[in-house]
Amino acid sequence: MKRIANLLLAAVFILTVSIYSGLSVNETAPASAEPSSEYVSLAATVTLRYGSTGESVRALQQQLNSFGYSLTADGIFGSITLSAVKSFQASKGLAADGIVGPLTWGALGSGTSSQSGTTSGTSPEDTVLRYGDRGYAVQVLQQKLNVFKYNLSVDGVFGSGTSFAVRDFQRVVGLGADGVVGPLTWNALDNTPAVSPYIYDPAQRYQSRVNSSNCPSSTKYYIYVNRERHVVCILTGSNYNWTIQKIFKCTVGAPATPTITGKYSVKAKGSYFVTENGLICKYYTQIYGDYLFHSILYYPGGGIADSRLGMDLSHGCIRLATENALYIYNNIPYGTGIWIE
Repeated sequence: MKRIANLLLAAVFILTVSIYSGLSVNETAPASAEPSSEYVSLAATVTLRYGSTGESVRALQQQLNSFGYSLTADGIFGSITLSAVKSFQASKGLAADGIVGPLTWGALGSGTSSQSGTTSGTSPEDTVLRYGDRGYAVQVLQQKLNVFKYNLSVDGVFGSGTSFAVRDFQRVVGLGADGVVGPLTWNALDNTPAVSPYIYDPAQRYQSRVNSSNCPSSTKYYIYVNRERHVVCILTGSNYNWTIQKIFKCTVGAPATPTITGKYSVKAKGSYFVTENGLICKYYTQIYGDYLFHSILYYPGGGIADSRLGMDLSHGCIRLATENALYIYNNIPYGTGIWIE
């Protein structure tokens, strides 16, 4: 009898444990429920891609659904989820590679990033940014600028490229182009439609810049140089009515030996000259004094000594690919107006 009583007690104990275990299971969120913010934060530490499965994928699908994608939150990263991820990434100016990492989670609003540039619980858009800043808030800024086709690397570094994009965007939307990203600029980035004239079009920007200034020329040509963007633009037409014809990449003066700025006109030309170091520069066109347009650098024997373009490293002259220096040498007449800024 005692043994039977013990068996009965054991059975009651097992039944009790089973009941309470069942309650524990029932008290967890059902599969269809929205994840808590804590769970989304945990999910956002996981990198997801096509073929991934599990609760992190379900959290991703539900986050995407908050942007109107109407996915089935089944925890399977299939072709439909992949298409939605790529669409979302493109809409936010991210690389549309379908891989969900920190930047995509951040754009989805998971609020999980703890990188420098923002703090937990603080929106990146509450952060004032300027040249030299780094961190997650800068990445968010770069993503927003890329919606307008600035094609920035989303690296979290507020360098010269990001600075140019900020000032250009501020200028076209009518803000003070100071390069500082505060509440007005953040607001404009969120509320300006990604259509012309706000989409970045380099040729249109340079052309508008020239036509908004007094840029006379004694010929039908005009040359505009933007040192910051390392470009030489060839325009045709007349004052206030110039049209971009060609854009050349160039190298300009190093910080210690900068290229001059201001308005000049084409003067002397020559097929080549020899530098102090004995290198050859071909097809030069004089801007002012010793400041010239010319080719990349060659050794006296004919080999290329320095072909780098898009940099600040010359002694003040403007270096071009040889064929582009030759174009100016052959086609741009004496007296043609030049503006360098």
